[in-house]
Amino acid sequence: MVHSDPCLGFRVTADSRSVAFCTDTGYCENAVKLGHKAHLLITECAFLPGQENSSWPHLNPETAARIAAEAGASRLVLAHFDAARYLSDDDRIIAENKAREVFMNTTAARDFMELAI
Repeated sequence: MVHSDPCLGFRVTADSRSVAFCTDTGYCENAVKLGHKAHLLITECAFLPGQENSSWPHLNPETAARIAAEAGASRLVLAHFDAARYLSDDDRIIAENKAREVFMNTTAARDFMELAI
């Protein structure tokens, strides 16, 4: 992953199903490779729609969705929302809708959410 501090992404495959998790990162080819054909791709979404900062790489909803689309993932879940930027569930819904403009099968994570792949 590309970040100001070293960060790793993770991928687990079992019973021909795969989950990929991109921790803190900006857009990078490794994130696309990690999510390649994943059934579930989970990415961080620290920035609000349209926000970027090349000296502090993180994803906004549009860029997370771009990674999912380029990777050919089946589903994207946005997670790891910056608490100073995402002050309410409404902010997460806005991010989810913005990401859906790029990658339709997107969900914003909520506390205690359970997912099935």
